[in-house]
Formats: sequence, C-alpha cells, structure tokens
Amino acid sequence: MSQQEAMRAARIEFGGIESHKDAMRAAVGTRWWGELGLDLRHGWRLFYKNPALSAVAVLTLALGAGANTAIFSIVNAVLLRSLPYPDPDRLVRIFFNESGVGLRDVRFSKPELDDLQTRSGVFEDVTPIFEGSEDLTGAGQPERVEGVNGSFSYFSMLGVTPQIGRLFGPQDFVPGFPRMP
Repeated sequence: MSQQEAMRAARIEFGGIESHKDAMRAAVGTRWWGELGLDLRHGWRLFYKNPALSAVAVLTLALGAGANTAIFSIVNAVLLRSLPYPDPDRLVRIFFNESGVGLRDVRFSKPELDDLQTRSGVFEDVTPIFEGSEDLTGAGQPERVEGVNGSFSYFSMLGVTPQIGRLFGPQDFVPGFPRMP
C-alpha cells in the first residue's frame, strides 16, 4: 500500500483528525470556551444589527433579575430566617375575632389576661401588646408616631436586654412610685 492509501485507510478506520480533536476537547472540557467565543461574537453581531430589540431584551432581563432579587430578599427575611429572639418557635400571638359582629383582633380584658397568665398553665409568660399611635412632643413640632404598647414584661419575655439603663418592672407601675426625671 502506498503512503496515501495507508493514510486513507487509517482515516476510514479510525475517523478524521478533526473528530479526534473534538473528542479530546470535549474530554478535557475546553470545547465550551471556543463555543462561548462563537456565541459572544454572534450575539454582538445581532446586537449591532438591531440595537432597539437588544436594548429591550437587556432591560427585560435586568428588570427580571432585580425583581427576583427583591422578592427573594423579602422571602428570605420573612420566611426563611428565624426571628432574632431566643426560641422564636415558642412565641405565639393569641387573638380572637367576633365575626358575627364584624370585629377583628379583639383585645383581651384584664381578667382574661390574668387568667392566661396565672391559671392556664400552658404559657411561660403572657404579655399584652397593642398597636397604636401616639403624639411625640418636644422642642419642635409635634409628630404622630406609630408604635406598639406593651406591658413591662414584654422585653424580658423576648429575652432582650437594653443597651443602657434597665427594663421596666412591676414596681414602676405601683401608684406613688417616684417617677424618674
């Protein structure tokens, strides 16, 4: 067999040189770099050919990514992370609704709260809280501030300590207790 016939027979039996090169590139994992370069060049040509459509596509992708990031941030903060208190799974909120009269989130009376605190035997601590607004006055213009009113045991129930000063205690609510200036 001549050299040309031998090369032809080898190519038929083993395949072409390019197919072996492609197989080696795929095995090593460098093939995608070349394909990425081709894709980027093709994308740039399309972008240059029709910039308005490309700008709309890029803007749509950017808005989609931003919306997904915002939604995940909210879901992560609200649903996935636990509350920043010790044993957050043991905190419960008790309320009742009077659907017959159209009342929602009805507050407990003082005797009902006393029963929950002393006689239920189910709860370690019970603290009433009420959402509302107050007028904040001082040297400037008065301002309406939204807040939560709670009893003296609210922060100790959450296991939170003040950075400075002390927590309120039952002695602070006794008639005749000297007020701090």
